[in-house]
Amino acid sequence: MELVEPMSLPSAFLPVAQFMPGFEGGSFLGCAILMFMVATYVAALIAVAAGIWSLFRPRSNAAELARWTGAATFVSACVLVMYFSWAIFLSESSWIETGAVPAPFGLLAWALGVVAAVRVDRRAVLREVGIVSASFAASVACTLFVYRHYDDHRARRDALFDALSRGNAAEARRLLKTGLDPDLRDFNHKTLLMQAETPETAEVVLAAGANVNADPRALALAAQSGNLPVVRVLLAHGANPNAKMGDRSPSLLAFWKRRADVLEVLRQSGATDAAKFQSLSGALLAAVKKGDAQGVKSALAEEYLPDDREAALKIAAERGDAEVARQLAVATIAYGEVVNAAWIAAKNDHVAAFEVLIDELERRQPGYVGHKMKAWALDIAAKNGSIEIARLAIARGWDTDSEITISPAARELLVRAGAKRTASD
Repeated sequence: MELVEPMSLPSAFLPVAQFMPGFEGGSFLGCAILMFMVATYVAALIAVAAGIWSLFRPRSNAAELARWTGAATFVSACVLVMYFSWAIFLSESSWIETGAVPAPFGLLAWALGVVAAVRVDRRAVLREVGIVSASFAASVACTLFVYRHYDDHRARRDALFDALSRGNAAEARRLLKTGLDPDLRDFNHKTLLMQAETPETAEVVLAAGANVNADPRALALAAQSGNLPVVRVLLAHGANPNAKMGDRSPSLLAFWKRRADVLEVLRQSGATDAAKFQSLSGALLAAVKKGDAQGVKSALAEEYLPDDREAALKIAAERGDAEVARQLAVATIAYGEVVNAAWIAAKNDHVAAFEVLIDELERRQPGYVGHKMKAWALDIAAKNGSIEIARLAIARGWDTDSEITISPAARELLVRAGAKRTASD
């Protein structure tokens, strides 16, 4: 019997904790925040229950439990509000309200505990009330200060994001001068440079002191979108043209998007792989058009565009280049591309190319070439008078397959190619 390792408490919280402000993949900060908040809520319930019980049993320990647990709950709620105010750039404002909810319950529980304690020993509890009240006032004052400070920060930050999205360089410059960090990120961890979609806004962010290499995605995404002006600005300010976004370089992303202009700028700026991708641009299609099977093999071993491969397969099928068609069919995982190429080969009466494409479909999934596909192939052959495709069909036993609906014209072609007449003929 296989033993399953029990899930640890932090791991059990991970699915929820990942949405907590300040949570980063691979860290447990989110779990700690979540568990602290859950503990605060639980403490609030316990404190209120103890406070209510202390009204009926004032001489029990319930009054003391209500006072101290209620006080701790109130302070913990203030801590949560301060934390969520600080981390508001990663959170929605509703988290602040969620953190504040236990505060009134803690205050209520503390008040109930005080009422019960006064019944027993009024003098003993007065000093405690003074100290706790001062602590409450200090907590509230700190919380309001932090909340107002970071609420203003959030408003300016959101306005900056909006200015960048609208390409308003003047507004972005004004907001950055208020003290906003030029390297701050939004909810999706996108830097300001990643949000700057015009060269003017990019210049403003860089002039404010943004680190152009803080996140390689800035240059990579600009190259991918073909935003040449922004690419030029980033490179002019020292962006690393070889920094990768995951395993994808800016040159590769520009190549995938057919941005020859961006590739050339990257090459001139020192991108080590730009020249390679420039040489690969259109290499596959060029080799297919030349009928160069070895060139096709070499191009498929390098980076190429899926659209180029699909177009190349159609060209090979139309030209009847069986070997090239086979290589391209093996390289694609899309069955539809191979089926379309087989139809083109049959339509153009290229038996060898048609056969290798049918073989590839059957190799991948025996029985994939079904009755409908066989029927349309025979209909195309009959329309074109292709004896060779008919002979291929006979060799594969299509003429004797009772489940194939063969048109009279296709049946006649099969007979001409050597098939035996049936009783229905």
